[in-house]
Amino acid sequence: KNKNKTVVVDFGKSEASDYEKITETIKDLDLSMLVNNAGITGEIPDRYADTFLDEELKMVNVNIGGILKVTKKVLPKLVERKKKSYVLNLSSYTAILPTPLLAVYSGTKSFMLAWSTSLRTEYADKGVEVHSLCPMYVVSAMSKIRKPSLIVCSSKKFASDSLKMLGCPLLPVVESPYAIHTLITGAMGLLPYFIRRKSELSTMLGIKKKLIRRKKRLEEQ
Repeated sequence: KNKNKTVVVDFGKSEASDYEKITETIKDLDLSMLVNNAGITGEIPDRYADTFLDEELKMVNVNIGGILKVTKKVLPKLVERKKKSYVLNLSSYTAILPTPLLAVYSGTKSFMLAWSTSLRTEYADKGVEVHSLCPMYVVSAMSKIRKPSLIVCSSKKFASDSLKMLGCPLLPVVESPYAIHTLITGAMGLLPYFIRRKSELSTMLGIKKKLIRRKKRLEEQ
């Protein structure tokens, strides 16, 4: 029977002692997988000069800094077991197609993609398989999307599909377990940049307006 142990760490304002708690908690556990799923983005997407630096530095701390620190504690445990183990790093399609109005978020996810690719090569001979998951839209509190659709994956399906793909020898280091996302990202990548950038900017400006309207409605309630 599985036993659950919980360590609460706020990546946005954590101390070194918080990560030592992780070391202490996992020291007697046989870990086979690390899922780096922590991440935040801004409340409303905007042009870089109009965003707040403190919020973006917090985003970097959470999306990159906290994950580096946790992996530093857990990865040695995966190597020690000398059995097949996995690291799943949640990146984003914005790492492949950097998105306007999400400049810093896209940058953090691009780091996750490059870092994962390097780790996969470094630890392949240690039995640790590293994946960088690059989905598009998933139902979550961060995306503010409430219902799944053809192009929006439910969080449950995304998790299930991610686990099903493990161990498949032909899969690249970068993938979205949800096939529709892979097709869309691939098709968008084939478009000339001057065409794609207009479409992306128009889409993100529309999303920005929608989120502003939603925020005003909530404030008026």
